[in-house]
Amino acid sequence: MSIEYRLISVNEYKKIIKLWNINIGCLFPIDDILFYGNLKMDTNFNPNYVVGAYSDNELIGFIIFKEYNIDGIARPSNEKVGNINSLIVDYKYRNKGIGSTLLRICEEKLRESGVKKIELGRDTFHFFPGVPIECQNLINLVKHIGYREESISWDLICDLKNTDIDEAINQKKIVLNNNFVIEALTEDYRDSLMKFMKEEFPGRWYNDMKIFFGDGMEYRDIIIVKDNDEGKVIGFSHIYDKYSKVIGPSIYWRGLMGENFGGLGPIGISKKFRNKGLGINLFYRCVKTLQNRGVEKMCIDWTDLLNFYGILNFIPWKTYIHMNKKI
Repeated sequence: MSIEYRLISVNEYKKIIKLWNINIGCLFPIDDILFYGNLKMDTNFNPNYVVGAYSDNELIGFIIFKEYNIDGIARPSNEKVGNINSLIVDYKYRNKGIGSTLLRICEEKLRESGVKKIELGRDTFHFFPGVPIECQNLINLVKHIGYREESISWDLICDLKNTDIDEAINQKKIVLNNNFVIEALTEDYRDSLMKFMKEEFPGRWYNDMKIFFGDGMEYRDIIIVKDNDEGKVIGFSHIYDKYSKVIGPSIYWRGLMGENFGGLGPIGISKKFRNKGLGINLFYRCVKTLQNRGVEKMCIDWTDLLNFYGILNFIPWKTYIHMNKKI
């Protein structure tokens, strides 16, 4: 069998989506909105880093990889980092060295660009924060060529239709201080939010927020914590439902979540105001807001805070292994 490896042209990207869904769509169903939306928003996306394996001009495998070029991403000066966004070989053509060849092509291109370390997933506008634990063949392959395990994270899910979040939060007896207000973002506090983001969460979260606003995100999907004394934003969260204008990681796999889906993430409080019960109150308000909107299945993506989110009955749904390799 003759295999040709070449760049995948933009007008062939629908073949990637088709190959993806044939092979892992039952676990991670992808559609045009998610795939093309992520590529459009990601300033790190490079069409020269989308490589396919072809047999008789049929796409039978692909790899998408990236390198950081956004100012403000905090990385050690001696580590230029690249990421493998996704790698799939069609089930009919596995164990023929195709995946290994795609990985070699990726590593060679990134090495030539000065990359010192490659992470699996975790890229800007990623599809995965690591290797899904279900992809054991891929895990075994990358281990064989030198990738090492670093940590584990989860996507969590909750059945809001059958969860009494008011009773759960009441048992914690965490009362919100009158100095603080939690509410949906308004135009009056947009500048304060962006200043807060730049100071407290510079880099990825700050850049993502700018991009989301530019892509039509509505204020209803940002919940903020305001300090009344100082009149400024000191906490935030991003929530999603089926009416959200952008698709974030917590609703990537909405095809598995039923008609009334929702999500949360990221979420954060200013360092100065932590350990005051603001985090749990903000979390509760986000979940309550989505529950009031009719959300039944809700996901929180990419976290290891099982005990914290477990307070409101969020349980592990998908597991990811963080892996990397120095090259």
